[in-house]
Amino acid sequence: MNITVYGGAHPGSDPAFVAAAEALGRTIAKHGHTVVYGGGAIGMMGGLSRGALEEGGKVTGVIPRFMVEREWANPAVKDMRMTETMAERKTMMNELGDLFVAMPGGTGTLEEIAESLAHCNLGLIAGKCVFLNINGYYEPMRTMLDAMVQAGYMAAHERANAVFADSVEELEEYLK
Repeated sequence: MNITVYGGAHPGSDPAFVAAAEALGRTIAKHGHTVVYGGGAIGMMGGLSRGALEEGGKVTGVIPRFMVEREWANPAVKDMRMTETMAERKTMMNELGDLFVAMPGGTGTLEEIAESLAHCNLGLIAGKCVFLNINGYYEPMRTMLDAMVQAGYMAAHERANAVFADSVEELEEYLK
């Protein structure tokens, strides 16, 4: 199974975030799955790929050419797929994924997981979208999604495609 993971290019202010990213990479690798991620070497993305590679796992990076030219790509990742645009990157990551995970991150992470969730809800891609809710990071998102259902903008069966895991151990249930 390919696990597409979105996360920040920065580590964030809470050391638990990068620790969870590394643990997620190790856990995905231990289950024999492939990490599909944005190809970066630092921050949440770096922690994820580092954890998977240290565990001997398979990692596929998907990165736009301009990021490679800025030397943001992780040189340890052997399966690095280059795109021309961010839109092509998201499309490829959606096409490759069987399960979609959002680690803590910024607007790019939010955009990526929102597009994956929209595509799941439209039946364009299969799989669930899991928000890795370390230290309650995604509680506002849970509230927003519930508000969308209450306001009539999202059906309850669509809301069910977005699940929340408060730890890597809880997320591990989706990898079995």
